[in-house]
Amino acid sequence: MPNDRLSIDTAFATDKRLILIPVRSFEVGKSRLGEISATNRRRLLANLAEGVITGLEEIARRVVVTTTDEVAKWGQNLGCLTIVTSSPLNQALREALEEFGASGGYGVVMGDIALASRPSLAQAVSSRTPLVTCDRLRAGTSIVTIPSEKVIDFKFGEDSFKSHIKEIMRHFSFTKVSQANKNTIDIDSIEDLLALQKDSNLSQAERKRIETMIELTTNGAKIDL
Repeated sequence: MPNDRLSIDTAFATDKRLILIPVRSFEVGKSRLGEISATNRRRLLANLAEGVITGLEEIARRVVVTTTDEVAKWGQNLGCLTIVTSSPLNQALREALEEFGASGGYGVVMGDIALASRPSLAQAVSSRTPLVTCDRLRAGTSIVTIPSEKVIDFKFGEDSFKSHIKEIMRHFSFTKVSQANKNTIDIDSIEDLLALQKDSNLSQAERKRIETMIELTTNGAKIDL
């Protein structure tokens, strides 16, 4: 059976896939993290998204999908294509595919993965079979990869993990399910950060990054990430 996982070197050699990166307004995003000062919320959200964007550099055609001109300009400064739309997320993603095209396949990587790394992202977005990566609770979705021009109906929202698998199976005979790990967990709550903090496999730099994020969300500490 052929291996459907590309090596990191092969991933760099292939044509770059279009990868959509949803990024909400820095003013109101991540409401489930609780009461955070405006300054710290902006700092936290920008650094989460920048980690994903940087991790995808050189391995994907990156498109920031957002509702605000501010985030769009910020994404452009990081070398991304951008689309600004007031549509709900799933419709906005379809609009982005219609504008930029899905030739060679496409994917979605949520812009709030705390410890996004280039090797883990390269492996995910270069998958030769449809792939869905779940969140920590196996309810949400952090990454979707479609190695085809066939446009699916995105199902981000409540129980999106199962919904994405069901939707992909309507179009393809096989879907690879990827379990959440430290480099693919997206941050929706303080519990997600605390769970990552307990991971014994964190590097010193990763642990420091998570601890700083926890400080930003719990006591308003003004610390650069």
